[in-house]
Amino acid sequence: MDEKKPDASAPAPPAEDVVLLHGPTDDGQGVRVLRAREGRIEAGVVRPLEEGKPISQGEVVKLTPRAGAPAVCDVEVQYAPPTPPARGKPVQVATKAYRDAWDRIFERAATAEAAVAEVVTDPRRLN
Repeated sequence: MDEKKPDASAPAPPAEDVVLLHGPTDDGQGVRVLRAREGRIEAGVVRPLEEGKPISQGEVVKLTPRAGAPAVCDVEVQYAPPTPPARGKPVQVATKAYRDAWDRIFERAATAEAAVAEVVTDPRRLN
């Protein structure tokens, strides 16, 4: 028997993204959902878009009900907000002139501390 190996150049099948609709929100304007994607379950709310109203958070999605299970919908993301850049270090706000002045001030202080320490610990200078 000759088995076919999967083609490495073929694109991977899309990950399943499914929503279960389970009840209206308290204000009646949206629907509470459970969403399964990327190996995790998320709880959320789906609300209709309103013209002129900003999208404050979340994604814009298209839900397609499954045949025989209208409360289960396949999700197609129409818009996802850009992810913010990773935060490693704080933004540098000091100018070169500020840093130069800082170095001048605190280098002198460090040099003065070293000189005082040298004077006090030098055995020839005791008594």
